[in-house]
Amino acid sequence: MSIKFVKTDKPITSISGLAYIGAQLDNKEFFYAINKVSRIKKGSGFICDFDIIKTMIGLISLGKPDFEAVEEYRTNKFFKKCLKLKKVPSSPTLRQRIEEFSDVQWSIVRSFNISLLKEMIEDEHVMINFKKYLIQDNDVTVHDNSNTKKEGVSRTYRGNDGYSPMMSYIGKSGLMLNTVLREGKDHSNCPGTLEYFLETMKMAYALGDIPILIINDSGNDDIENILAYERNGAHYIVKRNLRRESKDEWFSLAQRHSVAKKRLREGKVTYYASVLRTVKVKEEERSERTIRIVVVATERSIDRLGQPFLIPEIDIETYWVNLDASEEQVEELYHQHGTSEQYHAEWKSELGMERLPSGKFAANSTIMLFGMIAYNILRRLGKEVLSTNEAPGKRGSRIRLRTVILNLMYMGGLIIESVRDITVRLWSGHAWTEAFMSVF
Repeated sequence: MSIKFVKTDKPITSISGLAYIGAQLDNKEFFYAINKVSRIKKGSGFICDFDIIKTMIGLISLGKPDFEAVEEYRTNKFFKKCLKLKKVPSSPTLRQRIEEFSDVQWSIVRSFNISLLKEMIEDEHVMINFKKYLIQDNDVTVHDNSNTKKEGVSRTYRGNDGYSPMMSYIGKSGLMLNTVLREGKDHSNCPGTLEYFLETMKMAYALGDIPILIINDSGNDDIENILAYERNGAHYIVKRNLRRESKDEWFSLAQRHSVAKKRLREGKVTYYASVLRTVKVKEEERSERTIRIVVVATERSIDRLGQPFLIPEIDIETYWVNLDASEEQVEELYHQHGTSEQYHAEWKSELGMERLPSGKFAANSTIMLFGMIAYNILRRLGKEVLSTNEAPGKRGSRIRLRTVILNLMYMGGLIIESVRDITVRLWSGHAWTEAFMSVF
């Protein structure tokens, strides 16, 4: 059997899933808020700021966060119809207009993100000792922008040139709560980090009444951060940086105060303990606070192959904790924090958000926030498709963004235009068609 290719005059789209993105962005409150602060408003005869925002979010949702990518869709009626654009901007226009955005628009985009999350957060809690919690993971990830002269690009802790943005996720599906672009040289707890955490906590509380559990790695082991969490009523698990503390002393302490002991295999024993540590409060002279520290100490005297060590290996993990949970639960919850690395990977590789498109730091900060909206809308599409129980293959608790983009965003369809509407005919033999149509 041979395969032949012929041309057709019938309009066909390869981006049927963009209709879902457009439906989520068709929000009057979002439009009014942006239009109110815009220099170029809707009805002015020029492309308004709201259309610029929708265009860029649409491109990111297709995995094309680049200004030049818009040229592919300048004459695409379906792209324009899905996003309700009067005109698709050119790449120079898109670049110039985004470079004009400031923290005024950033605040509105973050508010819209909260309104999106409110509609998605209902089943995102976890149960810990019969209590509901929303887990908030904060983490720094490196964006490699080597061999560029972009503003703010500098040497990162990974040894390459790029940015070091802080990313915050909430819920068990990895919804993005907040993000801020930072220069590559900025360390995890650089100036401004506490203010970022306070802002992000307010966002988390705006989602509802479920208690928040903040999980941070040792890069944010700072007593001022921890006391700020307590003052704002948040629960936390923060891995401690042992710095110059003696591992032997911690191991001895864990053995003496052990509340649980696990022998995972021959020659490997883990001790779990809790101790209280008194710390000084800088804001209040002569004031002190007592905080619980969970200690997980592992001793290895024999390796996996049965070879004895001359000197046993000792690993120590300690955590600042104010959560009513056992030491083993604390360890497990912190290790689940590592899932955020998967979210970073999806953000950087599958959305293509690692090498940001502008040479200006503020413009790239804007793109980061647009990316957050696209990321959450794609997460929502994945969640809704999963809930139909019609997604093909074996599925876990979430669908990767790559799967959503390739199978749903780039779903092909035949376009039938009428006076008022556009109908897209999807091939019934496509494995994802039933799930996608169920969502719509």
